[in-house]
Amino acid sequence: MTVGPSEGCQCQCPSATATFRDDTGTCVSTLTECPLADFVSSSGPEKVPYVFMPLKHQLVHPTAEVALLGLEHGGTPLLSPVCVVTKGSILTQAGWRNMANTSTFEPPFRLFRDGGRTYVQWVGEEAERAAAEGRLVLVTLICRDAAQPSTPVFRPCLAFRVAGSPGRWRWAGAVGETLWEF
Repeated sequence: MTVGPSEGCQCQCPSATATFRDDTGTCVSTLTECPLADFVSSSGPEKVPYVFMPLKHQLVHPTAEVALLGLEHGGTPLLSPVCVVTKGSILTQAGWRNMANTSTFEPPFRLFRDGGRTYVQWVGEEAERAAAEGRLVLVTLICRDAAQPSTPVFRPCLAFRVAGSPGRWRWAGAVGETLWEF
């Protein structure tokens, strides 16, 4: 479904295709960039949940764990996945834009383990947090199966929609930093 002024702008995507892609102006049910792991809460699994960005060092979706166990790689189910975050991206009208902490150049997300469960933790800077508001976020992982060492590494992703209104940003190439306009 395409959403825009000529189609009679709509306030939200239908529930069957609840994720809006800024780059294509369409509503989709999933992302095809990489295999998506589920967020699992008491209400069930969700591929692209709607979240409120937390403060630094808090969990992105505290009521839902990340379901890495059971993902498949090359048709083989993973028994003991060990994963780390390699990248965070936000979707803009121009496509995916890398999110990185300017002070450390590390991704603004981490996986956090608690009581045998895995969660996504925000460790980013305030400018990146503001940039994510109202946007679709993609967190790329690199994983291996500790129970099956011969299984090659693979790169699943996590995705979520962030509450808020997207701000406008522009690149200040001469200075080398991102300026945010709200």
